Amino acid sequence: MKKFILLFVIIVINLSTYAQINKVAVVTVFGNKMIDGSDFGSVTALRTLADDKNFNLDSMVNVFKEKLFRDFSNDFTFSLLEETSVTGNSDYKSYCETEKGLMADYYYTTPVGYYFLYETNKQSEKLFDIFKNETIDGIMYVSLDYKLYKTAQIAGFGTAKVYAYVNVKIFNAEGEKIFVLRECGISDNNLKFALGGTVIEAKEIMPLCSQATANAFIEMKEKLPKSIEKMNKKIKN
Repeated sequence: MKKFILLFVIIVINLSTYAQINKVAVVTVFGNKMIDGSDFGSVTALRTLADDKNFNLDSMVNVFKEKLFRDFSNDFTFSLLEETSVTGNSDYKSYCETEKGLMADYYYTTPVGYYFLYETNKQSEKLFDIFKNETIDGIMYVSLDYKLYKTAQIAGFGTAKVYAYVNVKIFNAEGEKIFVLRECGISDNNLKFALGGTVIEAKEIMPLCSQATANAFIEMKEKLPKSIEKMNKKIKN
């Protein structure tokens, strides 16, 4: 009987160890320049905006990356693989150069060393194989995207606010999604538009994107600990 109990305890400990997430590799950090304009019923103006070199999300994406490693990481119950172990990995570079596609060069912005990667189960398994020598337990995808919501409109003239969404997703070694966090921040100020929003200037929307992003970071910081706790409970069950 004692041997059975001891064996059961060992099995439980092994299962808990297997389920635990100790180290995660951040494989992409990106910002999507194609703002969701579905609230306006047309994407022409926003596609033109995405093509505008003056509409630049670099600063916001870089801040997100820095906050992830220096601030948000303090709320994780696991460690993040050092950036240089990812960005300096030649196999990672070769894989991303092959997978990124043409759209990545136009509508997605990334910090230096990172590439745009859209998460999939198979891709996560391949990335695990690339970093197999790093003894990681998870693959993390981090991104920013935006939406423009009307707040008022009369005869084609109106106001709108920018909504920023911060996204964090983690996949395990089997390519299964085990964590999803999507938090929203709203711009403090409004954007004035005319002709139903057929023309949107970069200089007018950039400050609102910055405000919304900063507010989204506040929301993420507040919600992150509970979200991580839920993930840990889920993977142990």
